Amino acid sequence: MAELQVSIVIPCYNSAKFIDTTLQAVFNSTYKDFEVLVIDDGSTDGTKKVLQEKGWIKKVRYVYQENKGIAGARNAGITIAQGKYISLLDHDDQPLPEKLERMVSYLNNHPEFKMAYSPCIIERIDKGGERYKQGIYSSHTPRWLRNKYEGDLFENLFYMRILITSVLMYKEAALAVGLFDETFKVCEDLEFYLRFGAQYRIGFIKEPCNVHIEHFSNSSKHFADLYPTYAILAYNRHYQSLKKKSSRAEKIYRERMTAAYRGLADVSLKNDNRKGARKYAVDAIRMNPYHPKYYFKMFKTWL
Repeated sequence: MAELQVSIVIPCYNSAKFIDTTLQAVFNSTYKDFEVLVIDDGSTDGTKKVLQEKGWIKKVRYVYQENKGIAGARNAGITIAQGKYISLLDHDDQPLPEKLERMVSYLNNHPEFKMAYSPCIIERIDKGGERYKQGIYSSHTPRWLRNKYEGDLFENLFYMRILITSVLMYKEAALAVGLFDETFKVCEDLEFYLRFGAQYRIGFIKEPCNVHIEHFSNSSKHFADLYPTYAILAYNRHYQSLKKKSSRAEKIYRERMTAAYRGLADVSLKNDNRKGARKYAVDAIRMNPYHPKYYFKMFKTWL
């Protein structure tokens, strides 16, 4: 038998409102050589019932597990996937019909890359249920580092935000770098990309291949305050590798740590923790003492 080409892994947690629409988009694909794995990460809202009522339970591989978080659900799906390539899809995002056809063709024609990604169309659903296009998201890096979109992206990945649902990658490469770190509540994709980019080259497809939905119930929004903390963990973990690979390591590291400390200061101010905000503002200044906005941030903690 010919090797199955693509495994689409969809982690779900309380996804009853969105999973039917997402799966409709998945099975509308112009490319047909794929399987779908729905990893139910301990849902309590009747997600499985929706899959049964809509008939999807017979078309996908449904796996229920006790709640492990997004990283654990992705890892469970990747581990049992049978495809050559892995496509990760959030339960409320929607692939364009040509996504797999474009991405599989690209990786087949560019064996030097073990992952490819594309821009995403961003759509927003407000609390009233209205849906509108917000724009197209394409990751970028500072001018001094060059707007580099493919190849050896290790330096750039400290800045880039590649949406995980815009990615297609070789399963064997994902396994080789060690999958997602399940101790990360957020920024698990950042930490994974840094490990992946340290070993493999990454390709870029210019055309958007996915629609990323932003709405009031996005799980990532509930964890937004944790982003700076876990970003710092990721930067520190990969700092030594950065020093070995880049002559600009110190500048990159200081800039990213400064941004993370600024984020922690903002979170502390939002929570009316002025002492904590002051500490993080000082940390930001220590990392980047020549930027006036961080002194202003510290001044705000005294108001």
